[in-house]
Amino acid sequence: LSFYKVPVSLMTFSSNGKNVYIYELKNAFDNDFSTDWQSGNREITNIIVTFSKTITFDRILYKAPLYFGIEGYGYPLELKVYFKLRKIDGTLSDDESDFLLIDDIISEKTGNLVIFTLSDEITCDQIKLEWANIDESDDSASASEIMFLFPDNQYFNQLIDIFVPRYYTFS
Repeated sequence: LSFYKVPVSLMTFSSNGKNVYIYELKNAFDNDFSTDWQSGNREITNIIVTFSKTITFDRILYKAPLYFGIEGYGYPLELKVYFKLRKIDGTLSDDESDFLLIDDIISEKTGNLVIFTLSDEITCDQIKLEWANIDESDDSASASEIMFLFPDNQYFNQLIDIFVPRYYTFS
């Protein structure tokens, strides 16, 4: 997993949902499956992640918390995925309308750990995840962990870079 996941050190994140008590947003990105984030509102909740450099990924690992015996609490039955690239001058627009919808994932609540496979690889500088629909029995959107995963080909390129000097070529 450590080869596939986009390092948290490359991310900053925010949400339009308020935090509930100790369940802060940073807990969804702390590489600890035992800590949780809970948004605190039933309305559409989104998380915006800004990467310090352009990132390519094709899967999102998502783990929902376990609350009061409810497995998959706050699970997104509909997860909308938007992306944004930097402008030519290297800055990111503050305008949320500049996000482009790349995927609308409809999923059944099947447990508390899932890998959402996107329809295409995404290359972006900023991403917005929108909990467009959650289970009626849940109070709000939540997550124990969210990880963006590099495509398989990028993983193998990293391995080659580690074990093979760049001045060798293959035929």
